[in-house]
Amino acid sequence: MDSIQLALVYDPEDKLAKSEFEEFAMCLLDDKPTIYRHKTTFTGDGDYTSISDSELAIVREGLHTYYELRVPWKSLMPELQEIQPGTELKFSMVINENDGVGRVGYMTYGEGIVGTKDSTKFKRLYIRE
Repeated sequence: MDSIQLALVYDPEDKLAKSEFEEFAMCLLDDKPTIYRHKTTFTGDGDYTSISDSELAIVREGLHTYYELRVPWKSLMPELQEIQPGTELKFSMVINENDGVGRVGYMTYGEGIVGTKDSTKFKRLYIRE
């Protein structure tokens, strides 16, 4: 199935291990928009694979697929309850091409998701007003 993977971390002082970040994916699973976590730094009791307070829409129109996602920051990163203008995050994204026979291609913005999981290869993302 085609999908989009997103990874991000709040690490303004570059002190976290390169494997400590949040990664999640969204896709159409049985024709239902689905979001799930691949990896997380959340700890404690609970199922952290799902992001229940998210809003996700995925629409296919011919050869095009459109994704729209809304998630509260507190659900994405345990250390960041609110985002302020000027906040710097590290971010990476992969768009996967998979029509049911495994991934046949992908495009990335940043690195660190495909292959080695490494947040030092993510891009810097600056939050503005």
